[in-house]
Amino acid sequence: MGFSENFAKGAEGDYVSFKNNPEVTCQFISADYVDNKFKAGEKIFQYILMVDGVEKTLNSESKRLANAMQNASIETNDWIKITREGEKFDTKYKVEKVDAPQLPE
Repeated sequence: MGFSENFAKGAEGDYVSFKNNPEVTCQFISADYVDNKFKAGEKIFQYILMVDGVEKTLNSESKRLANAMQNASIETNDWIKITREGEKFDTKYKVEKVDAPQLPE
């Protein structure tokens, strides 16, 4: 699955959040179904994404997000845009493949 050394250290800022921006453009690295460290005996979806050149984690219990990721037919290293609409039980996600951003010359 390819976790980096920095990921294992749990450095601050290693998590994707939709709090300040409902849209994230990133490179998809991997996904897994892992133990929820906050709720014993439960599992969550864990996505590893490259955001602005930094490997970040997106942990989610949302089956809607999992379905959106699956329906987008994304593969490792694909660039994607994840859009979140609504809150709590009314939250919906849209995931679409996008072109890689252009690097400055």
